[in-house]
Amino acid sequence: MSAVGHAAGKRYATTARAHPAWRRLPALVLIAALAAGGTGRAFASCLPETDAVASPADRLVDTDPARAEALARSELARHDRTYPPSTLARLNLVAAAVESGEGRSGEALATLTHAVEQINLLTGPQRTLGLQIRLLEVNAAAATERADFERIAGEARRMAAGAAQDSRERACLLLVSGDAQTELDRPDFAVTDLFTAYQSAEHHGWSDTQLQAALRLATTYRRGGLVEDAEHMADTATSLALRGGYRRLLWVAYFTSGQIAVDERRWDAALDVLRKGRELAIDLGDRLDAAFTTLPMCAALIGAGRLDDAQLQCRAGDATFDALGRIDLATDALMYRSRIMLVRQQFDRALEGFDTILGARLEYEPVRYLAGLYRDRATALVGIGRYREAAADFQRSIASAAQADLAEHARRLAVLTGRSRARALEATNLAFQHENQRQREQLLTQSARRRLSLALAAAAAFACAVLAAFLIIERRHRRALARGSAVLRTLTDNLPDTVMLLDRTGRLQFANRALPGRDAAATGTQVADVVPAQVRPLWNDFIEEVLRSGATRMLQLGWDDARGSPRWTENCAAPVVADGSLLGIALRSSDVTARQALEGRLQLQASVLDAMSDGVLVIDDEGCPLFANSRMYDLLGMQADERAARGLAALGPAAARLQRAAADSADRSAAYVEAALRAADGADRLAGVAISRLTLTGRRVLICVCHDISVQRRTERALASATRLEALAISARLHEDLAQDLTGIALLAKRAAEPAARDISTHLSRVIGTARELAALLSPTTVVSGSINIALGSLAREEQRRIGVPILCTTPAAELEIDDLVADQLYTIAKSALEFADRQNVCASMHMALTGDGDHLKLRVGWDGAPRDARQEGQTSHDLEAMSYRSRLLGGSLDRTAAEQPAGSILVTLPMRVTES
Repeated sequence: MSAVGHAAGKRYATTARAHPAWRRLPALVLIAALAAGGTGRAFASCLPETDAVASPADRLVDTDPARAEALARSELARHDRTYPPSTLARLNLVAAAVESGEGRSGEALATLTHAVEQINLLTGPQRTLGLQIRLLEVNAAAATERADFERIAGEARRMAAGAAQDSRERACLLLVSGDAQTELDRPDFAVTDLFTAYQSAEHHGWSDTQLQAALRLATTYRRGGLVEDAEHMADTATSLALRGGYRRLLWVAYFTSGQIAVDERRWDAALDVLRKGRELAIDLGDRLDAAFTTLPMCAALIGAGRLDDAQLQCRAGDATFDALGRIDLATDALMYRSRIMLVRQQFDRALEGFDTILGARLEYEPVRYLAGLYRDRATALVGIGRYREAAADFQRSIASAAQADLAEHARRLAVLTGRSRARALEATNLAFQHENQRQREQLLTQSARRRLSLALAAAAAFACAVLAAFLIIERRHRRALARGSAVLRTLTDNLPDTVMLLDRTGRLQFANRALPGRDAAATGTQVADVVPAQVRPLWNDFIEEVLRSGATRMLQLGWDDARGSPRWTENCAAPVVADGSLLGIALRSSDVTARQALEGRLQLQASVLDAMSDGVLVIDDEGCPLFANSRMYDLLGMQADERAARGLAALGPAAARLQRAAADSADRSAAYVEAALRAADGADRLAGVAISRLTLTGRRVLICVCHDISVQRRTERALASATRLEALAISARLHEDLAQDLTGIALLAKRAAEPAARDISTHLSRVIGTARELAALLSPTTVVSGSINIALGSLAREEQRRIGVPILCTTPAAELEIDDLVADQLYTIAKSALEFADRQNVCASMHMALTGDGDHLKLRVGWDGAPRDARQEGQTSHDLEAMSYRSRLLGGSLDRTAAEQPAGSILVTLPMRVTES
């Protein structure tokens, strides 16, 4: 709710307290507040109007609100003196509903005042339940303060307790209570009421009531993270609205479906359904609804990367928001525009927008948006070089994200608990209906007996015949009661929970099983006596609150048993009301000790996994991710809002890469591989992955523990580069200084004619060759020939002379532009591959080919011949690991053909440009 809405609510409350008409309505809750908040959609009542005069206007509220208001006003103007107060009140409520739905708070206040004045003129029987529900609905739509929603929820539950169990009035009151509980942030109680109303409406075919319940449940499920349930409810609401012609509720269904699609990052689907909603709002003439739809459309366009369209869409509703004073909606539009500037790297303008939101307008943004806002502002600060402030914002973003995650998990658990509670209450109510029916039948039997006694006293002769007839009837009645009792006992005995019926003093009247410490469920037992002393005061307060308020209450009790073990029970108490009087309390008690222990263990395990410094990812046989901890998302560069929106689906590419890496090591139960994980921004991160295989409940899974080794690889390449520079310097000294000096001495020795001088010259020539060989080993591509092409050719000739096997060397015609470090490592790999082939095989020939396609550099060393014996298997593995390590150091890979083939090859693939990834 916006600040304008709160201000309007305060002004309205002051006016209401000063007006004497409000104080003459003690039986109804009247919230004196009308605000300009909400989406702007028209009010839709749950109950169809039964008054012949007000019904035509009421039917137009959803399809043509302007015409509905005009019709109600015209009837009020023409027949203000002739219509009864109930009809005048209903006409005023129709007009107030339209005005409050369109945000015209001042006019709605005056109209609602007239309606209350007419209701105060009605006597008790004339205040029908339908009229009271209609007034309660209008007040619920206008409420802004927490105390108002508390009173509305209490009044709705009290009225629902007195309504018939399967009546439409009870379903509508549960809708009002569910709305109030939603505003009070009690999703478990809200879902209990809304789901009960939805089931009742679906069972009886009340399509408009079912439509409204479905819309509310869709929003509640979406906020609780139950996406599939939310989509089902939104689709149901859309179908019902289209079938029944409820155009304004159809707009709400389209808007809800669009929000769900945006949350799931299905941008095209979101844009399609939101365009339908906007066109419908324009057709209905509702400019606030049309402007409101631009916000999720803007988010969808940003997600789809259509920034120009998003810029136009984000500004489309500004004029409407400013005209209506909707600062909250204008703030949302500013957030999206700032995000567009951030994507376009307009950091100064983006920072200005985020500062405005997180400063003067922070109160208008929901808590779940804070993590994304702080992250975006930190990104903008990094873009302009204000790193210290950016670091502080990143810390705020992480804290807000963790808080939002905890709130989402709590809300999801509350929604699931509420839905389970609704189903359990439905079964409990059914059981107590059977019990009440049995008691009524017993009362009827007793009444029949009294009438029989009077008849016998009046006429003895006639009484004999009547007695015989009544005996037959009584025998049949008892058989029917016995059957009903057996059905009730069987039903309640098979319930997993303990079900009890207490009287107003807290004594047991019925129980489906024995109470703790008792051999049987003895009637008349004081239930408080069997409650553990540690929690007995809480129990007594709980029972007194149910009796005092007349509303359903929940209580969770925890204590230590005689052995010191913790025990937990969840208790739900509801008043039993018949003919307007409170008979007792229906109580359901569930042992939730195992659930509490399981939740504790699950929270501990989740905390341990999230605290790990390595990423953990679990993948099934089909390559679908089943679980990931927070560090795994961090390795992929995903933010908290992306995790919430996309969940495990965002890990699909990473899971596929890890599954392929696991397939390469399928012969081992546990393996270590290195894989490049693609982050959300498209960059690759090198990770060392420990892969384990497990079979859980008949399902094979891969457990991948990922450690970021990008920094390690950068360090290794830096060390290799430094080592190369040192080797290059030593090589130059050997070649240029030592070898040249030795050459000079050798020339001097050749000039002398003595045999000793010739021996010295021969010895010096060998020393010069050794020095140059050492220089070539330290820096082959620099000292040998100065280029990789010539160096590989020279290597082929030298190895051919050494091992006596023909070696064919093929290199590109033009010199490849590669880094010196890459050239040295490639030369070393080629030399090691030739030596490996000669050591493992009796080679007939060898070939060596170097190719480059602009993106990748490939070196293939192949041979023909028969393999030698396997006595050098350990050395073989060491040679391959060394060559593979050099390939990975340069960001590439090494592949070798199967060892059993008579001809083999080694292929090294490297990126043409080795970057610091």
